[in-house]
Amino acid sequence: MRHEHAPDDDWCEDCFGEGEDFGGSLADAALDALETGVPVTNDNELTQKSIDTSELYIIDKVSECYYQPEAGAYYEFTLRDLHQAPGTGCSGFVSEKSKFSVAPQAGDKIRLYGGIGRPIRGIDINDVEMYYETWESYRARAVAEQAIKDAAEAAKYASEGWEANNARIALLPRPFQLRIAGFRERNAQGQWFKNEAYELFVCEQAVAIAAHVKVEDMKAFHDAEFEKQKEMVPELADSHSGNTFGAACRLALVYISDPADSEKVIEHLHGALCPLLGCQNYGCWSTTHSQATA
Repeated sequence: MRHEHAPDDDWCEDCFGEGEDFGGSLADAALDALETGVPVTNDNELTQKSIDTSELYIIDKVSECYYQPEAGAYYEFTLRDLHQAPGTGCSGFVSEKSKFSVAPQAGDKIRLYGGIGRPIRGIDINDVEMYYETWESYRARAVAEQAIKDAAEAAKYASEGWEANNARIALLPRPFQLRIAGFRERNAQGQWFKNEAYELFVCEQAVAIAAHVKVEDMKAFHDAEFEKQKEMVPELADSHSGNTFGAACRLALVYISDPADSEKVIEHLHGALCPLLGCQNYGCWSTTHSQATA
């Protein structure tokens, strides 16, 4: 489940892993300086790169590919640890060819700033810098680029997406229509366009489940093998995740348990993605209610 951060918490090891904490890296650099007898009197005497966390590998294989054709050629790397024999590498990644001033070869040393499984912000080949970007610079650029993408997607959804979904929403029972309308109205941080398809799918599946499964059979349905579930609810999609299926079953159970009161209850149940995104980020009714009654 999603955990919360303090407003001034720039780095979360649970989210991003260890190693990008510049404070810790700087402390290590200061200890190294003490051991070598070179004093560190000012943080600015050390460049960001000199205290940045990096990983050193040997290039096992490298080839050109067109990972994103519109962006031109890429290098595709297979790496091995320093102690591994040639041909035994398994870690890999791709990087734009245009960023390299020399052609990498099998057997070259390659240093990654960031690392496998994290954003790679810089590469040195045989101690020669190909490119480099500090974590602060990378993060600022990534946030700016994402904001541009979000604005474009929101504009497209405003002209096409809402209308496309309206026909599906019109087929839902009124409690589910009100549920979607509530999320649209709250439109958390202008990001609801990213989440409506998810919530709408859950609502549609909840209605399908409610049409075939009785209250007393809901647990058995939930716990059954997929083949049995499909037999009980022919409209059950095979594209469910554990989260969408669980959310659909909860909505269905509420809907059939108390039909007279379901309109208000369905509208105010937590959003399907609240366990993953948090109520505030998802525009859950609970955040509006808590603010109104605080």
